[in-house]
Amino acid sequence: MINIPTHRIATSPGEMLLEEYLKLLNISPVQFSILAGITIDQINAILDGSQMVDQGIAERIAAALGTSSDFWLEVQNIHTLSKNHFPILE
Repeated sequence: MINIPTHRIATSPGEMLLEEYLKLLNISPVQFSILAGITIDQINAILDGSQMVDQGIAERIAAALGTSSDFWLEVQNIHTLSKNHFPILE
C-alpha cells in the first residue's frame, strides 16, 4: 500500500514512470511506447500528466515493466486524491 502524502501532491504516474523506470533503465519514451504497445502520444500525455492511467494502460505498463497493474492504478488514485486535497498546489 502506498501512503498518501499530507504536505504535498503525490507523485503522478507519469513522474513515477519517467524517474523510477525509464531513466533508470535508459529507455526513451518512444522505445517504451513500442515495448508497451501504447502510442507515443499517450505516453507523452501520461508523462506530462494530461492523461490519467486507466485499467488498460496500467496493464500495458505493468506487462512491459514486470510490475502489477494494481500498482499503477494505485499511484493514479493516490495522485488524484492528493490533487483534490491540495488544489492550490497544482
